Amino acid sequence: MRFTLRPKQLSGLFLRLAAAILLSGCGADDPITPARYAGPDALYEQIDKSVKEASELAYYVDIDHSRLAAEHDVVMPPAHVLLASAPALEKALMALDPRLGLELPLRALAFETPDGESRVAFNDWEFIQQRYGLSDATRIGAAYTSAMAAMLAGVPKASLHQFPSNQTSQDSIVTLDSVHDFATTIKRARAAISGQGDTVWFGEIDLPGTTAAHLMLFGGPAPGGKAMATAPSLGLDAFCQKLLVWSDPQGVTQLSFNNLLALARRQDVPINIPLRIIDYRVRSTFEDVAAAD
Repeated sequence: MRFTLRPKQLSGLFLRLAAAILLSGCGADDPITPARYAGPDALYEQIDKSVKEASELAYYVDIDHSRLAAEHDVVMPPAHVLLASAPALEKALMALDPRLGLELPLRALAFETPDGESRVAFNDWEFIQQRYGLSDATRIGAAYTSAMAAMLAGVPKASLHQFPSNQTSQDSIVTLDSVHDFATTIKRARAAISGQGDTVWFGEIDLPGTTAAHLMLFGGPAPGGKAMATAPSLGLDAFCQKLLVWSDPQGVTQLSFNNLLALARRQDVPINIPLRIIDYRVRSTFEDVAAAD
């Protein structure tokens, strides 16, 4: 007897195999010592202090990638990201392009570089402008730059990390048409993410703007930690993971999310097998969310 697997069955089989690989043992790596955490922790504390002192910013959530991964027996270098909201700026950004919800809340990452240095990574306006093809947005660009300066106030300039390039490929954002309405798509996405079994929720946000937009923040500390083991700077953009559900001008519901491999190429960091598996898993999951049953 011969069995033929349909594409959806193949996708499900791959996801189960991927989950098994990601949840398998992480080897004999030694735990991160307090001495290695000290430098990134000091930089994170300065970012936290600056956000709390800035009138235009409000603390949203922080994700200590390394320590979360350690709780799941995965070792990765120090990487601690703080997310902060800037209500006036967010409204202006969303009016430019709803997909800019993927850049929200604002973020700064304190992490350890491969050579053991403590640094802070962030995205400047040049990167945002290039990624979304923005033009004639000088005023909003100035507001974004000002908000990031407030977030990074007190961080030594020598500790600010610049990625090799502010350019990224056109496929760095994946957008899918959903056959479902806005509310149903959110419900399906929430169920699909929660059903992964290794997911931690970091928040959900109704974003301001002229169109409905809902942002979900989530991640898996164990698989994410393995993906960041050789590239902790991915804790700025690729992790936590984000799903943006929004309505286009024609009323069609869209799902937008990051191409994790494109983000890694922009940072010029290793693309390991765990990162490839997560990227495939995310795409497959949200393709199913957007499609008819």
